[in-house]
Amino acid sequence: GDSALMLFLLVVGAFTLLGLQTDGLRMGMLFVGTLLALIFAPMLAGVLGKFINLPEHPLWWELGAGKIWAFIILMTAVLAGTQPLHRKLQHHIKHKLETNRLAEWDRVNSIAGITLGGILGVLYLMLLAGIITPLGYAATQLRPSETAAANEPLGYPLAARLYRDFRTLGLDKSARLFDPATDRYYDATDIAGLLYHNLRGPNMQTTRTRLVAYPALVEAAHTQHLYNILHL
Repeated sequence: GDSALMLFLLVVGAFTLLGLQTDGLRMGMLFVGTLLALIFAPMLAGVLGKFINLPEHPLWWELGAGKIWAFIILMTAVLAGTQPLHRKLQHHIKHKLETNRLAEWDRVNSIAGITLGGILGVLYLMLLAGIITPLGYAATQLRPSETAAANEPLGYPLAARLYRDFRTLGLDKSARLFDPATDRYYDATDIAGLLYHNLRGPNMQTTRTRLVAYPALVEAAHTQHLYNILHL
């Protein structure tokens, strides 16, 4: 679980420092904005997909690319909108409270910033875990041979390792709450994993023969197109 713990320290630590550098008022706005973005992102995913050049392959949509982009756009709008609001509220509080009350407010505001920063860090850690989970699941199911693993991109084994660490630490169930992928994505990944591991190496010919002998595929097995796909 080392990689997951490092990710925890990095994300939660970064948001806690952000809360320390800013204040509770700004972090509170960010917290509310994040919750609203999480609620409305699934609703706006299809609408925003028409205006953004998202990949047309259905796998990306099953993976939740539309929801992720919608969340990013909504959070950008939240950050832009809270800037003038925060400045206006700060100005109002500064001129409304007396000197001693203002000092008390500054202390409370500072403590609230650190606290909300830690809470937001945990929330965004779960969001990251939710995005990593479907990628790590696919990387685990489609685990390559040792020879092929040496040439694969760095993100592939990293996603698989983080996914395994999440499971070890028991974070996988919590991460699924923020997982943008659909159930069909996981079904397709399971099937792809079975085909990947059985249609290679010494089991390849046996699996192909069994596949075309399956009762539901007997008629289809007589089509040349299927034979071409299976390389029989």
